[in-house]
Parts: sequence; C-alpha cells; structure tokens
Amino acid sequence: MTNRISYFHAPVASWRTDRGQFVAASMEPALTMTLQQVYQLITADATLRQLTEEVRRAGDLGEAKKRLLPFVTPFGTFSRRNCRSLLQLSGLLPVDIDKLPSAQEAEELRDRLAADRFLCPALTFVSPSGKGVKLFVPYATERVLSGQITLVQLFQWTATYIEAVYKRPVDGSGKDVVRACFLCHDPHAKSTLFTHP
Repeated sequence: MTNRISYFHAPVASWRTDRGQFVAASMEPALTMTLQQVYQLITADATLRQLTEEVRRAGDLGEAKKRLLPFVTPFGTFSRRNCRSLLQLSGLLPVDIDKLPSAQEAEELRDRLAADRFLCPALTFVSPSGKGVKLFVPYATERVLSGQITLVQLFQWTATYIEAVYKRPVDGSGKDVVRACFLCHDPHAKSTLFTHP
C-alpha cells in the first residue's frame, strides 16, 4: 500500500485581508502525495520550516496556521475537499493530541507514540503549535470497504487506547473523513516506514 493522500495549498478557510481582499479557501487538491513525500516535506522543506516559524511567532496561532500552512487529507485522496468526493482510502487514521504543557513534552510524547508497538504509527510529528502531536495510524482498508468495521469505530478504539495508556485527550474531530491536517516542520518526525533506529 502506498498510503496516498491529497495535498492542498493554504488557506484552509476563506478570509479577508486588512485591505478587504477576499482570499478563497483551497478546495481542490494541488497534488497527490505518498507518505514518504509528506515525511520529506515535514522534515526537510525550507519553505515549510519558515512558515512554521512564522505561525509560532503569530499573536493568533489559530488564524495564522489556517492562512499560511499547507494541509493534507490523511484519510485518503479527494477530487474536492468534501466527503462526497473521496476517491480512495489511504489506510491511515489521523490522530491529534493538543494542548500539552510544553514543547518538550510534545517531543517526548511524539517519540513514545512513534515507538508504540500496538499503534505502529506510520508517521508521528509535533503539531503547528509546538505543543501537540499528530500521528497517522495504519489500518487495513479491506476491513472498512467490506463493512467489517467503520472508520468511526477505528478512531474511537484508537482514541480510547491513547487516552488510557498516555493519559492525554484526543481531538474528537479527527474521525471526520475529510478532516484537514496541517503540515509543519519537524526535523525529528518519526516514520516506521522510512527511518531506522
């Protein structure tokens, strides 16, 4: 499985500049990416590093990331960013843990989650705030397509496990199939597919 997902340029939502200029939300993907390409972008892209630094310096981090950061749809590839336009599932379940006390704790949790033998996350990285962790957990798409299990059930089981073992709440909006995941620079992102101890 190649774990292909859709990549979108910023912004994730429409907004108006101080001069009243309308900037439309990005609704159509710029391209399809493999997980390896996403990993390379997060760990090594100079432009993404600059954007991440700008977002973390912003007074309103939430607005800054919505306007500046590119994003992906981890659940799969889409022809347009809505639930009716899903082309193919990726086999990746996005999980978001935010509002950690410090950047150091986020880095420590990233490394612990990356090494979790039950989850075996394909990708784990620190979130745009610097105080959260995002991970993409692999699953068998055949089980979902055959109706044996739903994406919501998979998400609930994963969130319950993380909350029980790591004592950190998981963002419940992650079960939305069209959920956007902001990309940001993390030179120490972990991937079970492309990095080795």
